[in-house]
Amino acid sequence: FKDQLKDIIKSKIFKHKFVKIHIVIICSNINKREKIKKIINKIKLSNFFDFELIFSDDQNKEYEGINKVWELANNEENKLILYFHGKGLSYIANSFFYIRQPLEKFIFKLLIHNWKTNLEKFHRLESISKVGILTGGNGWLWFNFWIAKATYLSKLEKPVKRSRACYYEDWLGRYL
Repeated sequence: FKDQLKDIIKSKIFKHKFVKIHIVIICSNINKREKIKKIINKIKLSNFFDFELIFSDDQNKEYEGINKVWELANNEENKLILYFHGKGLSYIANSFFYIRQPLEKFIFKLLIHNWKTNLEKFHRLESISKVGILTGGNGWLWFNFWIAKATYLSKLEKPVKRSRACYYEDWLGRYL
């Protein structure tokens, strides 16, 4: 989580004042929530971004994050929404030996650090509604790291709570 925040700061996307970050964290433990707040304060995220921090006790994988995306898309259609999550964070067994997953770092770099190039694609080709690293077929993108037009996202089905984690990846292709 801390590495992802540092990487998004390194990308310098914050230089565009239109950027707002919505951080949705699934965590029931009050002590862990406080640690997360301390991490955010320590890296001084508020010096770079307007952000909203949301905690949820919900246990339905990525529901809260995907639902937030859907809500944002339906509030203002003239937006691009970048979505990513802490891929592999839920698999941490021992915090002393946890290393950020190489695949997650690679995808993050391709999508976030190349944000100017990725946003340019939307402006050059109006038919593009979403950009990601690997297509999964049927309109969704692997690993749920993507940028999409709010006009596209607002036409997707309203997310539902599912125990099947893959639902939240293929949600991006659930065009009504």
